[in-house]
Amino acid sequence: NGKRSVELEGTHVRTFPPDTANYVFNAFVDANLWQYKNEYTEQVTDLPTTYLSFTHEGKTKRIKMYYGYPEELENLANMLQELAFSKGWQNGSE
Repeated sequence: NGKRSVELEGTHVRTFPPDTANYVFNAFVDANLWQYKNEYTEQVTDLPTTYLSFTHEGKTKRIKMYYGYPEELENLANMLQELAFSKGWQNGSE
């Protein structure tokens, strides 16, 4: 729900084709997020923080990515960011 300093303010929704949804789901399953630490942080200032969260088979894994996280996690985050910045989002408050 973007409130300020975002391209689209408010709630927006988008439906992705099943093959895209399956690709993302399988990427998360294949990554086996449970093998990673819950957070990657260091005493470094002014970096953005990314959170990855995935729920599957009744278990949820949430990872805080600030600094020093594995490339595999960065690849997952980049994939989601690509989808988030793609065209086709509709105002969801209507």
